[in-house]
Amino acid sequence: MHATRALIRTMAMILLAGTIMLGAGAVAHPVLPADPEAQLGVMAATPYWRAIHHLMIAGSGLVIGGIWVRLYIDRSRLTGLLVLALAVVAVGLAFNAWNVEFMAGTGATDAARFASGDMSVVPSFASRHITSLDAARLGNALVVLGCLPLGWVEWRDPGRPVWIAVLAWVASLCGIVGVTVFDPGSRGALAAVAFVSLWAAATAVLALRVTDGTGSRAG
Repeated sequence: MHATRALIRTMAMILLAGTIMLGAGAVAHPVLPADPEAQLGVMAATPYWRAIHHLMIAGSGLVIGGIWVRLYIDRSRLTGLLVLALAVVAVGLAFNAWNVEFMAGTGATDAARFASGDMSVVPSFASRHITSLDAARLGNALVVLGCLPLGWVEWRDPGRPVWIAVLAWVASLCGIVGVTVFDPGSRGALAAVAFVSLWAAATAVLALRVTDGTGSRAG
């Protein structure tokens, strides 16, 4: 039991740290214009461009690993469905992180070349950026799909508050709007990831309460 509580606490802290890192990077991220040339200009003029994207990549990795703490505090008896939901969400976050990695690597390099006067990078950047945004759109769509069964598991778990199930379903609903209505490069397109991050933060806090003995019994 002691080892289980230690594991839950460790994973919850990983999840919470990842959520904070991902959120901090997203908040610090400048809004990019639609034009590729203008995008490169903004990127080149942002001295912390690589830093915030590396922060978001690291945060994404921690969240992807940390969300599995949900299995250790589950009382829904829907383990198979929970594993499927978490796996779909994790893959979705990984696809979104792929887009972030592109902007931290290739995007930052292209921006530096653009700033030095190399205009030839504009068309190639625009083409590759579209591909990376398609990956992000797919990732957001997977998060949407994963949050649907995740909300059902939360609803059926007697050890979880009702509002966390609602939060998972809101992530799915808002994510559908984000994927279908907003441009893939806009903040609105990240609605699913934003709301699932709120779910992740709440899950981490509730898991820590379990280990402190103020929540439902662990294990």
